[in-house]
Amino acid sequence: MGIRTKLSSGALVLFFALRVFIVSIPKSSAHPLTIQLSKSKRDKCLEFDIPEGDDARIALVTISDKDTEETFDYYSNMMSELDWDAFKFPPHPLDIQRAFYSIDLRCGVFVKLKRFPSLILRHQPLKFHNGIFFNELAKMGTNRARQEPDTRFELCFNPRSASSDGIRVMFDFMLKSEYEDAKMEEEEKQ
Repeated sequence: MGIRTKLSSGALVLFFALRVFIVSIPKSSAHPLTIQLSKSKRDKCLEFDIPEGDDARIALVTISDKDTEETFDYYSNMMSELDWDAFKFPPHPLDIQRAFYSIDLRCGVFVKLKRFPSLILRHQPLKFHNGIFFNELAKMGTNRARQEPDTRFELCFNPRSASSDGIRVMFDFMLKSEYEDAKMEEEEKQ
């Protein structure tokens, strides 16, 4: 899964390495990717590829810069333990939820998931502490008339109406490999 960024400014700050792993590994100790957003007229985008025959999913959550480091650590640890079968975030512990700066309020950032060459799959506003999953990306927006599916995607954040507070978007890519699944099944039979 190759990743390219299209950035025109230094507003995108990478805190952790992007984690990509095969679903046959039940959990990973890597941390999700976090970007810092501030009000801007330009989208912040990441392009990525999903190998043909494989699938991927993205989990993301938005937190304010006014949230505590404890909140940031909570999401980082929780997201690093998500597996392929998770379709929503687990309920927040009450002591962590009390520390949230603002919950379920729109942060002024839209997320857009696009499949090349031009199909927009999802476009929606982000809310603080409201987790979003984009599941089974390879199946989204497929065109059965085409012989070769497009495997390139773009994930964009549009902070045009972002609040004056700093915003951090934490997200996690997970790749499911058809080859690795078949290989593990064969090994289990032996």
